[in-house]
Amino acid sequence: MSQYCYEEDALGVVVKDATLAQYYGEDFSILSYQKLDTPFSAVYKLLCKASGRTFNLYLKTLCQHPIPEKALSGLTSEYEIMQQLHQLFASSPRLNVPNPVKFYPDTLSLLTEEVIGTELETLF
Repeated sequence: MSQYCYEEDALGVVVKDATLAQYYGEDFSILSYQKLDTPFSAVYKLLCKASGRTFNLYLKTLCQHPIPEKALSGLTSEYEIMQQLHQLFASSPRLNVPNPVKFYPDTLSLLTEEVIGTELETLF
């Protein structure tokens, strides 16, 4: 595993991922994407369409980590914790946790759904 960013590979993997059509609907497609500036990862905001609606997904790919195995372990933990928190807060009308849609270990990438609202860090 290289220590360099797999952002182009990750974007290609998501575009070709047939399981997303199973998850969102057969007509799932990525209409466009925008790269967001972040210090330690490449993040893409993906404008998607499925079942007559448009929505955003976010693809985060870790970059330039000196120890790729540690990066993989950290991202695996992030995915698992997000799954647990999303389920825990699913019934809360005031609190939302992004739904972690899929983890792509080969490209050190995590795909999540957008959550609309106030970011937690702005409340403190």
